[in-house]
Amino acid sequence: MKKLYKCLWILLENVARLGKTTQSSTLEGYYPEWALDGFFNTFTHTNPETNPWWRVDLLKVYKVNRVTITNRSSNDFRINGAVICIGNFLDIYSNTICGVISTLGAGATATFSCGGMVGRYIVVHIPGDQKILNIAEAGVYGYLAGNRAIGGATIQSSTSADWVAEKAVDGNRGLQQLYTGCSSTLNETDPWWRLDLHDVYRVNKVVVTNRKDCCAEQINGAEIHIGNSLENNGINNPICAVIPAIPAGESYSYSCDGLDGHYVIIHIPGDMKILTLCEVEVYGYLAENLAVSGAAIQSSTSVDWFAEKAIDRGLQQLYTGCSSTLNEADPWWRLDLHDVYRVSKVVVSNRKDCCAEQINGAEIRIGNSLENNGINNPICAVIPAIPAGESYSYSCDGLEGRYVIIHIPGDMKILTLCEVKVYGEENVALWGKSSQSSIYDGCYSGLALDGLLTSWSHTNTETNPWWRVDLLKVYRVNRVTITNRPTFDYRLNGAVIRIGNFLDIYSNTICGVISTLGAGATATFSCGGMVGRYMVVHIPGNQMILNIVEAGVYGYLAGNRAIGGATIQSSTSADWVAEKAVDGNRGLQQLYTGCSSTLNETDPWWRLDLHDVYRVSKVVVTNRKDCCAEQINGAEIRIGNSLENNGINNPICAVIPAIPAGKSYNYSCDGLDGRYVIIHVPGDRKILALCEVEVYGYLAENLAVAGAAIQSSTSVDWFAEKAIDRGLQQLYTGCSSTLNETDPWWRLDLHDVYQVNKVVVTNRKDCCAEQINGAEIRIGNSLENNGINNPICAVIPAIPAGESYSYSCDGMEGRYVNLIIPGDKKILTLCEVKVYGEENVALLGKTTQSSTFEGYYPEWALDGLLTTWTHTNPETNPWWRVDLLKVYRVNRVTITNRPTSYLRINGAVIRIGNFLDIYSNTICGVISTLAASDTATVSCGGMEGRYMVVHIPGDQRILSIVEAGVYGYLAENVALLGKTTQSSTYEGSDPEYALDGLLTTWTHTNPETNPWWRVDLLKVYRVNRVTIINRPDLGHRINGAVIRIGNFLDIYSNTICGVISTLAASDTATFSCGGMVGRYMVVHIPGDQKILSIVEAGVYGYLAGNRAIGGATIQSSTSADWVAERAVDGNRGLQELYTGCSSTLNETDPWWRLDLHDVYRVSRVVVSNRKDCCTEQINGAEIRIGNSLENNGINNPICAVIPAIPAGESYSYSCDGLVGRYVIIHILETGRFLRFVRLKSTENLAVAGAAIQSSTSADWFAEKAIDRGLQQLYTGCSSTLNETDPWWRLDLHDVYRVSRVVVTNRKDCCAEQINGAEIRIGNSLENNGINNPICAVIPAIPAGESYSYSCDGLEGRYVIIHIPGDMKILTLCEVKVYGEENVARLGKTTQSSTYAGSYSVLALDGLLHSWTHTDPETNPWWRVDLLKVYRVNRVTITNRPTFADRINGAVIRIGNFLDIYSNTICAVIPAIPAGKSYNYSCDGLDGRYVIIHVPGDMKILTLCEVEVYGYLAENLAVAGAAIQSSTSADWFAEKAIDRGLQQLYTGCSSTLNETDPWWRLDLHDVYRVSKVVVTNRNDCCAEQINGAEIRIGNSLEKNGSNNPICAVIPAIPAGESYSYSCDGMEGRYVNLIIPGDMKILTLCEVKVYGEGPCLKRSFVKLLFRSSKDLTDSTMRENVLKQLRSALADRGITDVTLKWSQTPKQEVMRKVNADKSRCDTRR
Repeated sequence: MKKLYKCLWILLENVARLGKTTQSSTLEGYYPEWALDGFFNTFTHTNPETNPWWRVDLLKVYKVNRVTITNRSSNDFRINGAVICIGNFLDIYSNTICGVISTLGAGATATFSCGGMVGRYIVVHIPGDQKILNIAEAGVYGYLAGNRAIGGATIQSSTSADWVAEKAVDGNRGLQQLYTGCSSTLNETDPWWRLDLHDVYRVNKVVVTNRKDCCAEQINGAEIHIGNSLENNGINNPICAVIPAIPAGESYSYSCDGLDGHYVIIHIPGDMKILTLCEVEVYGYLAENLAVSGAAIQSSTSVDWFAEKAIDRGLQQLYTGCSSTLNEADPWWRLDLHDVYRVSKVVVSNRKDCCAEQINGAEIRIGNSLENNGINNPICAVIPAIPAGESYSYSCDGLEGRYVIIHIPGDMKILTLCEVKVYGEENVALWGKSSQSSIYDGCYSGLALDGLLTSWSHTNTETNPWWRVDLLKVYRVNRVTITNRPTFDYRLNGAVIRIGNFLDIYSNTICGVISTLGAGATATFSCGGMVGRYMVVHIPGNQMILNIVEAGVYGYLAGNRAIGGATIQSSTSADWVAEKAVDGNRGLQQLYTGCSSTLNETDPWWRLDLHDVYRVSKVVVTNRKDCCAEQINGAEIRIGNSLENNGINNPICAVIPAIPAGKSYNYSCDGLDGRYVIIHVPGDRKILALCEVEVYGYLAENLAVAGAAIQSSTSVDWFAEKAIDRGLQQLYTGCSSTLNETDPWWRLDLHDVYQVNKVVVTNRKDCCAEQINGAEIRIGNSLENNGINNPICAVIPAIPAGESYSYSCDGMEGRYVNLIIPGDKKILTLCEVKVYGEENVALLGKTTQSSTFEGYYPEWALDGLLTTWTHTNPETNPWWRVDLLKVYRVNRVTITNRPTSYLRINGAVIRIGNFLDIYSNTICGVISTLAASDTATVSCGGMEGRYMVVHIPGDQRILSIVEAGVYGYLAENVALLGKTTQSSTYEGSDPEYALDGLLTTWTHTNPETNPWWRVDLLKVYRVNRVTIINRPDLGHRINGAVIRIGNFLDIYSNTICGVISTLAASDTATFSCGGMVGRYMVVHIPGDQKILSIVEAGVYGYLAGNRAIGGATIQSSTSADWVAERAVDGNRGLQELYTGCSSTLNETDPWWRLDLHDVYRVSRVVVSNRKDCCTEQINGAEIRIGNSLENNGINNPICAVIPAIPAGESYSYSCDGLVGRYVIIHILETGRFLRFVRLKSTENLAVAGAAIQSSTSADWFAEKAIDRGLQQLYTGCSSTLNETDPWWRLDLHDVYRVSRVVVTNRKDCCAEQINGAEIRIGNSLENNGINNPICAVIPAIPAGESYSYSCDGLEGRYVIIHIPGDMKILTLCEVKVYGEENVARLGKTTQSSTYAGSYSVLALDGLLHSWTHTDPETNPWWRVDLLKVYRVNRVTITNRPTFADRINGAVIRIGNFLDIYSNTICAVIPAIPAGKSYNYSCDGLDGRYVIIHVPGDMKILTLCEVEVYGYLAENLAVAGAAIQSSTSADWFAEKAIDRGLQQLYTGCSSTLNETDPWWRLDLHDVYRVSKVVVTNRNDCCAEQINGAEIRIGNSLEKNGSNNPICAVIPAIPAGESYSYSCDGMEGRYVNLIIPGDMKILTLCEVKVYGEGPCLKRSFVKLLFRSSKDLTDSTMRENVLKQLRSALADRGITDVTLKWSQTPKQEVMRKVNADKSRCDTRR
C-alpha cells in the first residue's frame, strides 16, 4: 500500500509542468506547451524537417528518475525512433540518452527509467530528414539535485494514523494543504523526527514546510539538531536552529553553517506536544572521502576480513563488511592515499554485532613515513571507545601526510574497522551565496557550485562581467580552483580572481589571473592566506562573457583561534571530552552533554594546542548552565609555549573568581605569546567543566615564510627550506640538517632589511635534540663569512625535543638571519625557524569612544576586518581612544578609512600621550582628507604615551575608523639605570625605594627645610616626561613638590618641569618635560618642616646628542697616558696637543673600542685627527659597528675605511643606520699606531650651503634654518619681516640634482606662516631666484612637523622658498636638501656565473674588501635591474684592490633589454687602478638595466662596487599647460597634471556634459612620446573615460582633435592607472577627446613619457629679390639676422640659422629632412 501511495504522488508531481517548453518548429498553432496541458486530445506538432525536437527547460537541475511519453491517438507512427535525452545543454547531442521509442501504440504511454540522471533539460528528438514530431503528453519525475533528504531513512517517536515519518521527505511541498501528505507524531512528551542521511554531510541549511490546513502552531519551538550520535534518539547532537513559528503552508529556511552530521533530528521539548512536518529538505554536500581511492593494508588478516573492506563506502552494520587483524601484538591498519593531503578529520565506524571493545585505545596517525609500518607518524587522535555500530569523527587539524595508520599498541590485540573515511580541506564556497553580473538563458550563478561538470554559470555579453560567492564569514583563503567548460573554453581567458571584503570588485585583492585554460581543465591559484568574505571572478573588457563550471575556495575561518585547535584534559568524565569545549557552539551549554569535564581529582587541567605561537589578546570562557556553576571558580588561564607540568608553569593570563551559570566572560591577556592555552583549577577534589573556550589574538607575521633559506651542507633530503615550511615538524622528515662538519650554518634571506623583534626555533622531536646546543642566532646585512660575522641576537644553550623556544632580538636590523654552531664535527638541525618584526601594539590595548552608534563598537577598529568600522553618534568633538596599557614610544600610526561615507574621517587629529584629557596629549598628525578604503600612515617620531586618541574637532561630527595601528616599542624608565640620593632618610626609608617597582614601599625624609630626592641618570638625557606615584596614606606629604631637570647638583640651577599641587593617595601624576636636557631629576618641597615621600618615580626620555659621551672605551694597548677615554672627552679642540688624544703602542692590528651601553642605529661617526704630527697614523683605519665582541669586535660590519685625515681636521663617515652597541676603529697591518679621535645617512647638502633671506626679524637669521637642529622653539628658526613676497635662499655652491627638500615648521605658534610657500630650484638669481622652476608648493605644515617634498632631480645651485603676496612672513625652522642617490641599491643583481660565493650582490654591499667574481668564461657579465626605467647620468665603478686587470675592456651598457647587446653603450673601461673609483658619464641614457660585460674568451669579471646615479624617467606633463573644452565647478584642467594620484573626485579635471568634450596638454615643445598613462577617478562614474581617444601632434585645428590617434581607451576600472604606448609619436600637444553627444570627460591624472625636445632640422630654400651680393659672407649674415628678428616677432626664438651653401640665382622649393631623428641639441 505504501508503494502504491508513492506511485500516486509521483504521478501527480510532474516537474515538467514547472518548466518552459519549446520546439524546433510549430505547425499551425500546435504549440509545444500542449505536451503539458494534461489533455490527451491535444498534441505538439512540428513541421516536416530534419531532426525535429521538443524540449522542456525544468529551470533547475533535477535528478530525473523517469520520463513518460503519451502518443497521439492518430498518425501514431510519428513518434517512432524518438530519442529522449537528459542534460544541461541546449545542444541536443551533448545531453545523455535516457531511452529510445522504437514504436508506441496510438494513445499509449511509454515510461523510461532514467536512473537519477542529472539535468535541467529534457529533449525528445527524431533523427532523420522530413520527420514530424508529435507528443500528446510528457511527464518528468524526479527531485531537485541537492536535497539530501530524498532517499534518506526516516523514523519518528510515534505515528498518528498514517502520517508516517517518510511523508516529510517525499519531495513534495505541494501536498501540504492536505493533511495526508505530512508526518505527525502523537500528542506526547518530547516528540521527535529523525532523518538518516546514510553518510556524514556538511549541512548548509534545512528547509521546513509547515502544514496548511490547520494547527500551524504545532511546529512552534521545534529544535533542529545535526550530528552523528544516536544517543537520546539523536537529540543530544548540536543545535542548528530553533523554529519559533512557521505560518501555515509556508516553507522557512534555517542556516546550519556547515554542521557535520549523519542525522537530522527535529524535536519539540516539553509535555503534551505534537510534531507535524509536511516537508523537510536538507541541503549540503558530502565532503570528498579520500579513503575511497586509496589502498589499504593491515598487519594480518582474520579469515576474509580484508583491509579493503574498511574503505568500501558501506555502513557496515554486520561483521561481514569489516576489516580485522588476527590476535597479535601491536596490530595496525594502513591506508595509502597515493598523494600528500592535509587531513581535516577521520571518521571511524565500529562493528555492530559484537566485540565493540576491539577498537578501544586505537591511535590514528597521519604522515609520510613508512618507518615502523607508519606507526612513527604524528598522532591525530586516540580512540578511547566507540559504541557498537556507531561512527565517531576525529579532528586532525590539517595534519599533512600520505598515510593514515590506525593501530592498537599492546600484546594480544585485535583491530577491527567497519569503515574508515578520510576528509581533507573543504570547499567553503559551498556554504556561501553566489551571484553574477547578469544571467544568460537561466544559467544562474549557483551552477558553479552544484558539483556537476555538465552545467555552468553564464553571463550575458557585457562590459566587465563578474561572478561572486559570498562566504558569509571572513576566511583566510589558501587557494581557489576554477574549472572551465568543455566548449567555448576561451570565455574564461583573462579572468581575474580577487579575494576581499568589498562588494566593489576592484577594492579586493588579486589572487590570480587566468591567461588561458583548456576545455574542461581546472586551474588552482594559491592565495597565500588572503583574508576576505568574497571571492570574485571577473573579466575586464567590453563584450565579454564569463562561464564557470565549478569554483572552489579553500581556507579557514579568521577569528576564534580555538577552532581547529587540538585539546586534551587531565581526565574525562563519561563523554565530556576535551574537544567539546572548542566545538564553536556556546549554545549547547544549557545541556550538560555539550561541555568538557574532568573527573573529581587534584589540580584538574584542560589544554588547547593552537598549533602555532599566537599573541593572545583575550580568552572567552562559557560556564555550564544546568548546574554546578561553581566548578569553574578559581580556575587559572595560562598562556605559553611550555608543556612542562602539563603547561601549568606557563604565565598566568587571568584567574576566574566565578562565572554565573550559562554565562560567557572575557579575560584580557594583554598579548601574551603562546602556543598553548591551559585552564586549571588548583586544589584537591576539584572538577573542571568548560562549555566553550574561545581564544582571540593574532599570529604575528612570520617573516621567514617569504624568505629564502640556504645552509652550509645538506644531509640527504633535509633541505634548508624545510625549516621555513610553516609546518610544526614533529618528526625528522620535516626538518633541515647539515652534514657533520666544522662550523655548520643555516641562513635565511628576508629579501629586505627588517627590525627583528624575536626568532622562534623549533627543535626536532624524534632524537638528537642536543644537535641545536650552542647555536648562535645572528642578524645583519653582511654575507661576509657566510653571514656569520653579523651581530649576535642570542645563543641557544638547549631546546627540549619537539619544543619551540623564543629569543628576543630587540629590534636588531638585518636582511639575513643566521644560525651557526661553532666548533668541529657539529650537525645543525632545525625543524622550524620563525622570524617576527614590529607589531601593532594597539591590538594589546583596550578601546573606547565618545559614543556608539547602533552597535558600531570601538573594538571594531582592531578586529582586522576591512568590512567593519567604529561609528560615533553625530556630536561635538567625537573621539576614539586606545589604551596601550603601558607607555610606548610610538613611531607611527596607521588609520584605514571606510569604503563608504569616507568623508567622516576628514579633519581627524591623532594624538599620543598619557592623559585621558584629549587636548593634553601631543598631536602626531592631522588627516585632512583620506580616500575611501585608503590607509594613512602618520609618523610620530617616537612620541611617548599610553594613549592614542583620534578625534574630530567641531559640532555635529561623526567619527568612523575601519582599522587603527600603533607601531613602536615600550618606553624605558631611565631612572632605573641611575643612582638615587635624598636630603635625609627617616628610619630606613631609603631613596632607592622610589625605584624598586613596589607600591608598598616609599622614600621618606626627616621633617626639614626644603627636603629633596634626586636621581643621577649618569648620562645626559632629553627628558620627555616624569611620573610620580604617591603613597597610599599621608598622601598630603607630596603636596607642593617641584620637579626639576638639569645638569647641576645645586637644585635651583635646574629647570622646573612641573609642580605637584595635590595628588590623591596612591595616584600617579605625569608631567611633560618637553625634551628638557639634563643628567639629574630632582623632586623637592620648598618650605620649613616638610617631609617628602615618593612611592615610585619614572623618568622617560633618550640620550642627548653624541652617543659616545658616557660610553666606555678600551684599546688594544696604551701609549703612556694616551688613554682610550680621551677620544670621547667631548673636546675636539685639544687635538692640537698630543695630550688630548688616545693612542696605542706600535703593534699588529691595533684597535680602539667604544661601548655605547645599548644598541643604537648609527647614522655617522666623526673622527678628529691629531694636529701636531704623525697624521698618517690614522690612514687605512676601518670603522666597524655591531654587537659582537668576537675578535675584539673587529668582525662586526664595516661602516667605512679612512684613507687619510689632514692634521687637526674632523671628517664625517656615513654608516647608513648600521645597528650596534660597539664602535670599533682598527688598522689591519703590522707595526702601526692608532691615533684619533671623536665620535651620515644621505648627505644633507644644506649643511655646507650659505643662506640669505629678503629681510630678517630680530635675530631670526637665515642661517638658523640650516643649523641641523630640530627647532622646537621659535629661537632656532629663520624669519623675515612682514612684507610683500618674502623669500629665503640657499646657495649650494655647486649645481646639484635635487631629489627632495625637507622643511620643518615652527612649533610654538604661527604655523600658518609657512602656508602657500613655493620651493624653487635652479641656477638663476633673476628676481632673487624666484623665477627658477617650482619643485613644490607647501599648502600647510602642522606646528613642529617636518614635511618632505620630492623634486625629481630638478637641477640647480640655488634653493629658494618664498611666499607670494602682500603682508606675508616666511618662517623656517629647518631646511634640508638631498641630492641624487645610488639607485642601484634599490635594484636586484645577477651575473653570468658565480665563483666561490662571490655573489653579484657584493657589488652593492658598500664594502671595499668584497667583490663579485665570475668564472673564467666567454663574455662574462654583471647586471642590475633597477626595477623601473631611469635616466642614467653616470655610473661609478670601484675596482678591487688585487687583480685589477680583470676589469680591463669592460663595457657599460644601459637599456631595457635582457639581451646584453640590444642595450646602448654608456662607456668602455680601458682600465681602473687597483682600489680606485672611476666615474663614467651616460648623458641621461634611459634604461631599466645596467650591464657591465667583458667581451672575449676566458675572461673574468670582478666588481668591487657599482653605483648608478640618475632619476626616474621624466613625466613631461608636469611642466606642461593644460586646457579643456569646458570646466565643471572647480574640476580644472590643471588638476590632471598635478602629480598626485587623485583618488577623490576633488583632485581630477572634468568637463561639462557636452558634445565631443576634450582636454589638451601643451608640452611647450615637440617631443617623441613613448607612452601616456591615464588614471581614472575612484569614487564613481568610472565610465566617463570610456571611448576616449588619445591624440598626439602639432596641430591646433579643431582644438587638436585632428591630430593622429595614439590609442583609444575602452575603459579603465575606478581608481586604476592604465598605460598606452604611442611608439614615439611626435608632437607638442596631447589631446584626450570623447566623440559623441552628452559626454563628460574626467581625468584624475595624465602622465606623458618620451624623449626630446625634438628640434627639426629643415633646409629652407628662399628666393630673394635683392641687389645685394649674397656671395659676401657679411651680407649673408645680415640676412640671417633679419630672419631671426622676424621669427622672434612671431615668438620663435629657439632656432639656429645658418647657410648650408652659397646662394645661387635660382628658385628652390622647401624640403624637410629625415623626421626619424629626435635631435635634442639646440
